[in-house]
Amino acid sequence: MDGSIIDLVTSRIPQYSIGNIDMIYYINLDNRVARKKHILQQLHTLDIPKEKITRISATSIPFNPQVGCAISHIEALTRAYQLEH
Repeated sequence: MDGSIIDLVTSRIPQYSIGNIDMIYYINLDNRVARKKHILQQLHTLDIPKEKITRISATSIPFNPQVGCAISHIEALTRAYQLEH
């Protein structure tokens, strides 16, 4: 058999690059400073340019956190759509 099965399989896997990503949005509550720092450190480790990172301030609804979460995700999707990302 010519070539290995690994070569055959990997030759069929599309190659992706972070360079193909227009923008990374992340949602973070204003009071979660440590989480924000951790996320930014992780993105820095991946060599994501700062200009490709956008923070969405999470909506907090203490009596109904699921609604706040949904609002925050809708905001992120709306921004991405409006900026054609």
